[in-house]
Amino acid sequence: MKKLIVNLIRHGESSYKGIFPDLTEEGKKQARRIAVELKNSISNEKVIIWMSPAQRAKGTVGIILRELGKNGIGILKRSTIPSLRAIKVYDKEFVFGLWTKAMARGESPDELYLNHEVFDGEKNDKVETRKQIERRMYRLINSLNLFFKGMFQGERIRIICITHFEMINPIITQIFREIVAPTPGENLEISFYNGTVQFSFREMKSGNYRFSPRVRRFYAV
Repeated sequence: MKKLIVNLIRHGESSYKGIFPDLTEEGKKQARRIAVELKNSISNEKVIIWMSPAQRAKGTVGIILRELGKNGIGILKRSTIPSLRAIKVYDKEFVFGLWTKAMARGESPDELYLNHEVFDGEKNDKVETRKQIERRMYRLINSLNLFFKGMFQGERIRIICITHFEMINPIITQIFREIVAPTPGENLEISFYNGTVQFSFREMKSGNYRFSPRVRRFYAV
């Protein structure tokens, strides 16, 4: 029976300077921690890495590659995937002002993204909205679903995706009914096998789902 495991992982904590590897010391520890978790769960699988173009994602991948390499785990392919990118900003001055005011209130960027009205609706000229990001995430899931269908019987593949919390959040919200922002280094695992999909996040495990390409959503079975 073929099986595809996808790890959607938020990059390690970042200084947001945009210079490789753009991780704080804590972010490097988080990347090593998830690398150990991956190492312990990988078994007889071909491993592929997909990453956001952001330097904080590439820095996280660099640490994961070193840790996996120490244990003899090779990477079949490594690719930068544009659709795994962070939220797109159209008006940098406006968004910088939002971040500044949020931090002055003690509000994190994650909370601002989840709660501020500018991220509501279909689209605007300031920033990519939650609905736009959700559609981008499900287009990626559709690609993964097609990838799985094209695999050979008995083939086992793991795709490690290093991305951003806003990309992971829509699936967590749909499957676990919790609006949460995965913390840096956290992992949402998606398992495609035998025509169904299962999810694991923190201590939560889902039942069986199928993916509908027509509406680009998961539904319980």
